[in-house]
Order: sequence, then C-alpha cells, then structure tokens
Amino acid sequence: MTSTSQINSAGKGRFLPDDLSLYIGKKTLVKLVLEAMEEVNARNAEREGRESHSVAFQSAMMLTLLAYCYATGVYGSVDIQLGMQHDQMIRYLCAGDYPDICVIRSVRRFHR
Repeated sequence: MTSTSQINSAGKGRFLPDDLSLYIGKKTLVKLVLEAMEEVNARNAEREGRESHSVAFQSAMMLTLLAYCYATGVYGSVDIQLGMQHDQMIRYLCAGDYPDICVIRSVRRFHR
C-alpha cells in the first residue's frame, strides 16, 4: 500500500499526500477545514431547532476534528486521541473539550 492517493484528472495521474499539511501548512489546513464546516453548518441551519445547542456544537466540533485528522493522514480513533496530546492544531479544534475514544468511535460510526 502506498502513502499517496492517486487521482486521475483529465487523463493525467496526480498524487496527493496522506498529510496535506505538508504542502499547505497546518494553519492553512485548519482554516480550510473550518471554512468547509461553516458551509456545512450553514446548509444544515434548519436542524438547530431539533438539536440542543450543546449537541449541535459537539457534533460540529467532532466533524471538524475528523475532517482535519483525515486530511493529515490520521485515521484511527486511537491515533486521533493520541493526536490530542501531540498536535497543537487538534487541541485547538477541540477547544478544551477533548472527546474520549468511545465518543470518537461512535461519531465515526454514525457518520459513515
């Protein structure tokens, strides 16, 4: 198994690294992930009435965290939890509310 994903675009093979932050930097990647999640939240604004604010916040934070982790090549629940200790950007995205491994697993399963 290779460490890159091949994307065919107009007949030309292009490769993306597992960790996009190597090319665009962690701060830029966090900015892009946050912008994407804001767009998702704007599209799902009608759900706010059905969910409590804390549940909606936790869900948005978790999806943002997962998007960032996947973009940096961190896929496993255990690896995501370990990243909270070693990656400043993961800690920033968690905003002081660090989910345990059971929460990470349940969110990942729910959003498959």
